[in-house]
Amino acid sequence: MTKKAFQDYYPEDLSHCYGCGSHNEKGLQIKSFWDGEESVCVYTPRDYHTAIPGFVYGGLIASLIDCHSTGTASAAKYRAEGREMGSDPPIRFVTASLHVDYLLPTPRRDREGLLLRGAKRLYGGLLRGTLAWRGAVLGVVLMVGAVVLTLAPRLGGEFLPRLSEGAIVINVIRLPGVALEESTAYNTRIEQLLIEEFPDEIEAVWSRVGTAEVATDPMGIELTDVFITLKPRDQWARAKTQAALSAAIPRN
Repeated sequence: MTKKAFQDYYPEDLSHCYGCGSHNEKGLQIKSFWDGEESVCVYTPRDYHTAIPGFVYGGLIASLIDCHSTGTASAAKYRAEGREMGSDPPIRFVTASLHVDYLLPTPRRDREGLLLRGAKRLYGGLLRGTLAWRGAVLGVVLMVGAVVLTLAPRLGGEFLPRLSEGAIVINVIRLPGVALEESTAYNTRIEQLLIEEFPDEIEAVWSRVGTAEVATDPMGIELTDVFITLKPRDQWARAKTQAALSAAIPRN
């Protein structure tokens, strides 16, 4: 497409047209260009070029046809004579008659930025390609979905290793309102049973009943944390792993 519009080659005294005159600041400033063997005019209506809401004023369309046609006639005459646009003597045409049949109202489109227009073209191309090759696209989607479903259960495992620090914590819950002496007696009995049932696995056991009111994790005296320190794993007899030992403790 040529860089300079046909209308910008008009002589000074012929550049005041309301439709296409470059010296008419309040005019439409219609511009036409060569695109190969065709002349092209692109114009975006302003907000006030409205007939009824959502549709372009018909007079604007007639003006576009008028000025684009006369500009193209001038450019075509220069080309036919083998002359450069704007060379003397100037060639200028006017419209003798114009008849426009409006078949349908012309909807008005809001002005779009270059980025949005490019995004729409890209999306349109992708959409047309997807519809043309829908079978292949569906196959790729199913393959990707299968891979994701296969990998998903293992994702994040390398960042969250299973901890086995040689200790276990048991949370004991009793009925609210239990006396402190009764909670202490229960805790002592639990500690004794654990040592008796798992002598090869447990090094020490101690309990904590409730916490202070200013603690970040307040607990009543009906709640107890039982802390278990484990012996080295090569001495264990009842289980091979800490997970297996944790599962065996509640059953005893």
